[in-house]
Amino acid sequence: SKKTITLTSVMRDQYVQIPGYLPHQLNHTYQYGGMKLLNETLLLNFGVHVDGDVEVDFNGFTKIVDLLGGVEIELTEAEAKYLTDSYQGKFTAGKNLLNGKAAQAYSRSRDIDSDYRRAERQRKVIMSIVEAYKNCTLSEMMKILEETMPLITTNIPKNQIYTYAFQL
Repeated sequence: SKKTITLTSVMRDQYVQIPGYLPHQLNHTYQYGGMKLLNETLLLNFGVHVDGDVEVDFNGFTKIVDLLGGVEIELTEAEAKYLTDSYQGKFTAGKNLLNGKAAQAYSRSRDIDSDYRRAERQRKVIMSIVEAYKNCTLSEMMKILEETMPLITTNIPKNQIYTYAFQL
């Protein structure tokens, strides 16, 4: 069997069937029943089976990006202007190294264009986190993993996370 990790986005404002509830926007599902209900809803509506969950709050996200020394993101003119105006940094179109707070602002923005593009920005940041991690030495990886584990909530056993991290 092919061992893959799939990263996808599901638009949060889609109306979906939520097991045990009236149809509502997908983003309400987590509020009603956490990851368990969200996973059931994804399976019911989209046929997507989630094997494992990893959750991180905004503070944890910022710290993880900073632990990696930031993430490199290619910004459009509009994105660079938005970050410069809202984050009060100096950003230009093209490649930029974003620290945790800037990466979070970039990931969360839908004022620039649309929720679809916001989801794309989120995927870009996650992939940049993966790439930054892959460029670490083994000892750096271990240190980052140890510092990251308390920042996440997951139903994946710790030893399995370490296995995935090293396979990555």
